[in-house]
Amino acid sequence: MILTKEQLHDALVERHGADIQAKLDKACVGIAGLGGLGSNLAIFLARLGVGHLILVDFDVVDITNLNRQHYTMKDLGVPKTLALVEQLEAINPYLNYETYTERVVPSNVERLFSGCDVVVEAFDKPDQKAMLLENLLTRLPEKPVVSGSGMARLRLGEPDQDRKTLRPCVPLRRRYKRCSRRSRSDGAARSGLLGTRGEPWCCVCSLAKRSRK
Repeated sequence: MILTKEQLHDALVERHGADIQAKLDKACVGIAGLGGLGSNLAIFLARLGVGHLILVDFDVVDITNLNRQHYTMKDLGVPKTLALVEQLEAINPYLNYETYTERVVPSNVERLFSGCDVVVEAFDKPDQKAMLLENLLTRLPEKPVVSGSGMARLRLGEPDQDRKTLRPCVPLRRRYKRCSRRSRSDGAARSGLLGTRGEPWCCVCSLAKRSRK
């Protein structure tokens, strides 16, 4: 059974309310990295009915991804952008999915994410995280960023090179803080996401906040 656009949207409105769903309809979220964090988040945002998702990853699905990323065996060898958008279209084919199968580098950060209401940093390597956050702060300083903490390949007992790599990002602490139970009275941002100082953000509450401006 294939639902019409109106049927699916009516179900979302019934769930979220007309005002909130209208904000989600107009929202654009960019996701940098479609691994364990990014692929699963994209699924959740599509189920919420976020109107426009920008999906960026250079890699293909590998057997080592299957234990945590939102892919299956039939996706092996397929670019993550293509494999993921196939799943998203099965969930809600009426949203706007924009894919870029390329590596995020300083020179393309503005091109990829300037149109987003929120950017999600979902990389698994500390140097990539540092690069994206630093470039968003300098090139798109007013852009809200949700940053995940899923760094892969850490080994107990080995030198922690990741901490050294992230040291250049210490100035970020002046601009960003960890969303916590204290950040919002409704406890919606309990998961430890980053938010701008003085105005905490989680991915969904930031969409609602920006839409009121």
